[in-house]
Amino acid sequence: VAHHFTEAGVAEKAAGYWLKAGLRSRDKSANIEAIGHLTKGLALVDTLGESFDRDSRELELLNLLAAAYQSARGYSAAEVSPIFERARELCRRSARPEQMFMMMWGNWAFRIVSGEFRLCTDLAAELMKVAQDLNDRGSMMEALYAQGATQFYRGDFAGAYEACSKAVDEFDDPERTKAWAALTHHNSSIMHRCYIAMSLWHLGYPEQAERVIREAVEMARAQDQPFGLCIALHQEGWLYSDCGYGVEGQTAGREEFEIASKHGFPMWQATGQFWIGAGLLRQGLAGEALPSLRQGLESYRATGSAISLSHYLSILGEACTQAGKFDEARQAIEEGIAVAIKNDERYQEAELHRLKGELHLAETNDLTAAEECFHTAIQTARRQRSKARELRAAMSLARLCQRQGRHAEAHAVLAPVYAAYTEGFTIPDLVESRALLEQAMNS
Repeated sequence: VAHHFTEAGVAEKAAGYWLKAGLRSRDKSANIEAIGHLTKGLALVDTLGESFDRDSRELELLNLLAAAYQSARGYSAAEVSPIFERARELCRRSARPEQMFMMMWGNWAFRIVSGEFRLCTDLAAELMKVAQDLNDRGSMMEALYAQGATQFYRGDFAGAYEACSKAVDEFDDPERTKAWAALTHHNSSIMHRCYIAMSLWHLGYPEQAERVIREAVEMARAQDQPFGLCIALHQEGWLYSDCGYGVEGQTAGREEFEIASKHGFPMWQATGQFWIGAGLLRQGLAGEALPSLRQGLESYRATGSAISLSHYLSILGEACTQAGKFDEARQAIEEGIAVAIKNDERYQEAELHRLKGELHLAETNDLTAAEECFHTAIQTARRQRSKARELRAAMSLARLCQRQGRHAEAHAVLAPVYAAYTEGFTIPDLVESRALLEQAMNS
């Protein structure tokens, strides 16, 4: 129909049908096809005279085009920034509130994947104001997602949990969420649960975190949207890596990689490969993990994305340390710390300092430098209220104290952190913590 109206010279109707064609292609995860349809629609809109309706139509096409590019080439694709610049110009003169919100949300998504976390805090606050004015459940879900995700990456895990839980408890309307998902290409009901799960793990509730992430993945499977399922599997692989579950993390990463490869999602293809490597690392196979970790990180960087870069570098550094490749380990860990500071991506900061301490021990056996790093990691985790990271750093410090015969100090460091847990006593970190405490008491 779009072709017919285009050939007939009825530009306004043709543009509307190119929009519908783009939506249908995106619903089938045919993003390259969608880009072609939407680009043709924009070319026709350019031939129309200036009017409010003409600008509204262009905004609809631009918002969808940005999302299609982000799906097909990564959230930070070079084509995305000019689209948002044009959308911002249109919004200043003729946007409806919901179009303004959508443009702002897309800009937030672009900025957060680019690693601009300080800016994203302000953008998320602006989104919340517009969503409150719209008084729409769907837009509130999206605004709270922007707020919660930004807080998570900046290391505010309690704030992230609060925002995402509020969204699920007060605004989780399946029909409205589905309507917004057609525009954003993610389902905020699922995404909120993913960040609830990740926040719960940091706050010391690993069993609850596992239950919530399984729920999110099941919801994604039921939606039958490959892109959304890739996101959920990415989060599942991430959580399993944090929990120390190697086989489960490797399985999630492999499925993510296969779906992303089939449908052409380069960012999720890269992270899927990375989680395959992380799963091997958690199984004690550092040497076997390195090829997947290196290739996954290289492919990820090629998408232009910067979000979670400090995290990926920390895992690469950990694997290199275990494999005895100390120069590469140092480079990865130091870059990870620099990225965390530059971008204000703080959620992996404590672990980076812990890993730096472990590298000191493995490479030079510098006990003083290692202990300083472990104390920094513990202080950082406490400031962020991350029991999970405090536990891991306390374990490293306790092992060091044990090596030096400081058994009472080892017990004093680790016991209160372990005692703060009320669940998850079968996860590797808690099993090892219990063994360390028993060893300290019996020494």
